[in-house]
Amino acid sequence: MTASTMTLAVLNELLVAEQCNPAGRLWESSVFVSDVNSEAEGVVRAMVEATVEHRRSLTALIRRLGGEPGPRGIDVMSGDLHFQELGEAVPRVISEQRRLIALYQRALERLGDEAEAVAVVRQIVEQHRADLAALERAACDASTSTE
Repeated sequence: MTASTMTLAVLNELLVAEQCNPAGRLWESSVFVSDVNSEAEGVVRAMVEATVEHRRSLTALIRRLGGEPGPRGIDVMSGDLHFQELGEAVPRVISEQRRLIALYQRALERLGDEAEAVAVVRQIVEQHRADLAALERAACDASTSTE
């Protein structure tokens, strides 16, 4: 089955966004995690695993729909995350999660009636929403425990 050019472009755009997700960048390095941020560490680890799965799902979907995944996205702007304490990086990851959710919402509007693509994208955006809620709770808990 070959999907529309628009559908494949939208899915490739989402794939690049997942590849550039700064949560994954945190685990390419050894960020310092204080006791206060240990809950956030667990949440970010789960987000990294989910991001890997999102990349796999999007890549498989693009191929099933007759497309070819575009070149890998590289985010050079998140290189400084390697040198931060997790508590300092969490607000940035929260901001990125919000941006990803908005991107996925716009993608859903652009996908139209491509049922399989809509289902996969809905599943991923729901995971991002759950991750955002968990990360915001962990950040809130960390900030109240330091006061």
